[in-house]
Amino acid sequence: MQTGEILPLIREIAQQYGAEVLISDDWGAYRDIADDLGLDHQICRNHVKRNVDDRAGSMRHQVKRDTIDPEGVLSDPDKLEDYLQQLQALIRERPPDASKQLRYLYERYQAATKPTRKGQKYSVWYRMRTLIVPLWERWQR
Repeated sequence: MQTGEILPLIREIAQQYGAEVLISDDWGAYRDIADDLGLDHQICRNHVKRNVDDRAGSMRHQVKRDTIDPEGVLSDPDKLEDYLQQLQALIRERPPDASKQLRYLYERYQAATKPTRKGQKYSVWYRMRTLIVPLWERWQR
């Protein structure tokens, strides 16, 4: 379904029921729709939890094979496990300082770079960075 098709439907429902908040999965168009309609937007915590858990599991498996020390990254395989557990706890517990913790985690992985060769797989370090950034950017939602 395209954004243009769903916007009128959500507008109608929001007006009919006096909605103030749009709760959705993490599809980017919902953020835009909520903004267009003047609604607060909350990303479904269950979707976020499941997505983080799935990616954490995949990275745990990858780090066993991907043992190259990351240049400039302030992490190693043991720290990665600790940081993945920290991320999972942040999603479940939503502590008041979560944004500060996400910033700290980002600083550990900010040097991780995207592969430069076509077809080259993302390193576990870059994948961690790409997991942290959207969580940090969207934390208030």
